[in-house]
Amino acid sequence: MRLTLAKAGGLASLTIAATYLFGFALFIFVLDSSGYEGLAGRLAFATDNWAALTLAMIVLYLVCGSALIVLVCALYERMRDTMRGASLVAAGFGLAWATLLLASGMVSITGIQSVMQIAADDAESAATIWAAVGTVQNGLGGGIEFVGGAWSILVSIIALKTGTFSRPLAWLGIALGLVGLATAWPLSEELTSIFGLGQIVWFIWLGVALIRPSKA
Repeated sequence: MRLTLAKAGGLASLTIAATYLFGFALFIFVLDSSGYEGLAGRLAFATDNWAALTLAMIVLYLVCGSALIVLVCALYERMRDTMRGASLVAAGFGLAWATLLLASGMVSITGIQSVMQIAADDAESAATIWAAVGTVQNGLGGGIEFVGGAWSILVSIIALKTGTFSRPLAWLGIALGLVGLATAWPLSEELTSIFGLGQIVWFIWLGVALIRPSKA
């Protein structure tokens, strides 16, 4: 099978779904934070689980962000001939999301390294630094899915208008995109989980649609 950009985008979409599944499984079955209370507890959790946390950041942010770049480019190539302007705007949001994911992962990885070095000598400062790292990481790509939601909506609207993909796939993308936008509102942690779970289905479906268009 010749690897076209469309097929590469499909494989990238499936890879993104796989990183989501990996992340949910890791945080449900391996990284149990119960019993770690307060700033000191969060620091202890990070130092006790630094290897698993680093792996999580590599997969969830670096691998996922890199795959997203390939997917965004594949979708732009697929849609640019019919709605060039809108496709360009959608690609901008998609690449911005990928950039935020990569930055979020790198901030977390370097943050863990710094905290591990400081914790032995100054646990209080290390706890404060780790809390700051968490805030920055959440702001970039961990807790607010506004940019990803906007990209999902734009791609899905273009697909709906041009018939690029099936209508159910497009409407699912719009619905999930609206959930992503809503995560910008404070106290919306549940919506972030809903967005992530729904995106697993959407990315798998989208991946299949790119690799085997007749099945879309």
